[in-house]
Amino acid sequence: MCPTAFDRGRNPPTPLRRFTLTGVIKVYAVALALGVALLIAVVIRTTLSDKALEGRARMALGALLGFGMGGMAAEYSPLDISWPVALAAAVVAAVASVAWVRFATRREG
Repeated sequence: MCPTAFDRGRNPPTPLRRFTLTGVIKVYAVALALGVALLIAVVIRTTLSDKALEGRARMALGALLGFGMGGMAAEYSPLDISWPVALAAAVVAAVASVAWVRFATRREG
C-alpha cells in the first residue's frame, strides 16, 4: 500500500495495519540491503581472486535480491494491495530470480 494514502485521509490505518506495514517493509529493506552488500562482496572477491561462486550460492544471492526488490516494489506500488499480496509478490520475485540464475548459469557453460 502506498504510504501516502494514509496521509490523504482516505484509509486511516489501524494500529495493527500500521505495525504490520512498517514491519514488513523493514524485512524487505533488510533483505535488499543485505543482498546488495553481498553482491558487492562477490564482485570484489571474484575480481581479486578470480574464483566464481558455485551454483547454490548464486541462487541464494538471486533469491535474496529478488525477494527484497519484489517486496519493496510491491509495498510501494501505487496499487492499494494488502501486505499478504505484497509478500506473495516478493516470493514470486524470489522464485523468478532463482529461475533466471539457473538459466544464466546453464547458458554460461
